[in-house]
Amino acid sequence: MLFSVQVALIGNGRPDLHRRLGMAGAGLAAVMVVLGPATALFVDAARYSATGRTPEFLALQLTDILAFAGLTAAALLLRAVPAAHTRLMLLGLIYISDAGFARLLNGASRRESLR
Repeated sequence: MLFSVQVALIGNGRPDLHRRLGMAGAGLAAVMVVLGPATALFVDAARYSATGRTPEFLALQLTDILAFAGLTAAALLLRAVPAAHTRLMLLGLIYISDAGFARLLNGASRRESLR
């Protein structure tokens, strides 16, 4: 949602709001880079102690957040080059979105199996 709003702000000639919202987005990204791995480790540890199920996808989760952090940091450093900035932000968004889509699709398949 934030990415779409940012694109709309630039498209409507409001780079001032884009910059201010972008700084808030950079803060959010920094929080995600810290809380994402912490949450993954906590949830996987709790699941392992409760069920004995190993965390098969922990490496994928940590790799995703690392790639997101790198792409987003590069995008922030390249703010003066609009094409590079936009592309890197989009790549960071795509990299971090797979977890949400996996949960959405996994939840849908669970609901189907309950019917």
